[in-house]
Amino acid sequence: IMKMSQSLAHMISATSVRTRIIGLALIPVVGFIANGISYMTGKNDVTDAFAKVDTAAALADASQEFKIALATMQIATKDFVANPSAESVKSFEANEELALRDFAKIASTTNGLQESDTTQIKQKLGELRLNFEYLTQEQSTMGYSDGQGTRKRLDDAAAQVEVLINDGMNWLSDSGRDALLMSLLMMRRYEAQYRFSRDKATWESFFKEYRTFEEKLKTLSSDAQQYSRLSDLVKDYSSTLAQWNRHQQNIQKSLADIVETSQQIVPLSNAIATMALQRTSEASVALTQSQQRTQGIIAWVGVA
Repeated sequence: IMKMSQSLAHMISATSVRTRIIGLALIPVVGFIANGISYMTGKNDVTDAFAKVDTAAALADASQEFKIALATMQIATKDFVANPSAESVKSFEANEELALRDFAKIASTTNGLQESDTTQIKQKLGELRLNFEYLTQEQSTMGYSDGQGTRKRLDDAAAQVEVLINDGMNWLSDSGRDALLMSLLMMRRYEAQYRFSRDKATWESFFKEYRTFEEKLKTLSSDAQQYSRLSDLVKDYSSTLAQWNRHQQNIQKSLADIVETSQQIVPLSNAIATMALQRTSEASVALTQSQQRTQGIIAWVGVA
C-alpha cells in the first residue's frame, strides 16, 4: 500500500500544474455530461413506462367493454326469443359492432395475444353472427306474432277444420258434430299447452287425440269426398304444429349455441385483462428502477 501511495504521489508530482488545472476544470464538464446522459436515459425509461401504463389501461378498458358487449348480445338474443322484435335485432347488431371494435383494439395493442387466440375469437364472433342470423330466419318463418308465419297458419288450419264441421257437413247428426268438435277442442288445448311448455307428454297427447279424431270421422262419415277433405284439413293442422315445433327447436338450439359460444370467448377476454394488469405492474417496476438508477448516477457524480 505504501508503495502504491508513493507511486500515485510520484505520478501526481510528475504531472504538470497546467495538466492538473485542466483535469480539475474537466471534472464539472464530465459530471454535467454524466447527469445529461442519466437524465436522457431516465426520461426515456419514464416515457416507456408511461406508454406501457397507457397501453395496459387501454387493454383493460377494451377488455371490459368487450365483455359487456358480449353479455348484451346474449341479452338481446334472449329478449328476441321471448318477444321477437326489430329492436332486439338492432340491439344485437349494435353490440356486435362494439364487440368487433373493442376486439380490434385489443388485438392491435398487445403482442402477448397469440395468433391462434386471435383467430379463435374472430371465428367465434363469426359463429355468433351466423347463429343469430339463422335464429332470426327461423323466427321470421314461424312469425313474430300470432298473425304471422307458421303461427298464423296453425290458427288458420284449426279454424278451417271447425268451419267445415259446423257449416260444410250438414248431414252430420248433432251428436256426431259435437263429438268431432270436442275432439278438435282437445287438440287445440294440447296445442296451446305444448306451445307454452313444450312438454313431451302433451305433444304425445295431441297426436293421440288426432288419431281419435280420425277414428271418429271414419265412423261418422258417409260422404267420401267430405271425409277426405276434412281428413286433409286435420292432417294439415297437425303437420303445421310439427313445423312450428321444428322451428322452435331450431330457435332454442341457436340460442343455446350463442350462449355457449359467448361463454367460450369470456375466458380469453379475462386472460387479456390479466395481461393488462401484468403490464401495469411491469411498468411500475421499470419506473422505480429507472428512478433509482438516476439517483445513483447523480449521487456518484456529486461524490466525484
